[in-house]
Amino acid sequence: MLLCLLLCCKSPRAFTIAGIPVKVNILFWIFPVGVAAVAGWMFASWLGMLEVLGVVLALPVGCGLCHELGHVLVARWRYGCQTHQMVICPLGIAADMEEIPREPAEIVVALAGPAVSIVIGALGFAAGWLIGLVDDDGKTETTIVLACQVVGIWNLIVAAFNLLPLFPMDGGRVARSALAMVIGLIWPEKAHRSHLLATRILVRGITIPVALAVIYLTVTYTYMIPHILTAIFVACLGELEFRALRETLDICASPAVIRLCPRPSSEFRTT
Repeated sequence: MLLCLLLCCKSPRAFTIAGIPVKVNILFWIFPVGVAAVAGWMFASWLGMLEVLGVVLALPVGCGLCHELGHVLVARWRYGCQTHQMVICPLGIAADMEEIPREPAEIVVALAGPAVSIVIGALGFAAGWLIGLVDDDGKTETTIVLACQVVGIWNLIVAAFNLLPLFPMDGGRVARSALAMVIGLIWPEKAHRSHLLATRILVRGITIPVALAVIYLTVTYTYMIPHILTAIFVACLGELEFRALRETLDICASPAVIRLCPRPSSEFRTT
């Protein structure tokens, strides 16, 4: 239900980057505005609310856009795959590509995003270290060092999370491509559907069971609502993309449309 509401909500266009329109899903504002409101109540000041709102908007959105641009630009420059739009959602940023690069190209495109995050994270730590060398215990230098470290930690967390072998995360797409190539080599008669078979194994054999385990453990021990929402979001997106791919291949299997059938378009990619 949450996913349906998310995907059906309007996403007004905010700006354009690298020739790609970037839209902001209306539900995205629930998260930063809610956090800012709680912070304002805790700090009992408008200034505290604005500061927290600025951090909530700048850090995840800025780093997420850089991460997603890694996918988009590699897909465009290396494989000629265009991107229709990017959408800023409550739980990540989605790139809507016109087609899914197939293995092994998908591995390169999938790893581009985490690579960008790792580079930004390393630069953040390096900048903090260099500034710390000349720090004379001034508040400005200390604040800048802390900001650089936060940027470094955040980007490394984003890279690590996206490299999990859960489809449609970046690690899941790498695993899907590798598994599809293995299926094609072992069972050549199934090579034309190896992409679909690998997607089914990743989604229903790994992603959904892991999501259910996360939900169970969260409800049992921590009650962290963001963990539950993230697990539901990732599992639902994986299932939706699997079904879209299956329907596309079933249509393409018809001799009447096999010449007219395009490659399946890419669904949302979480970050």
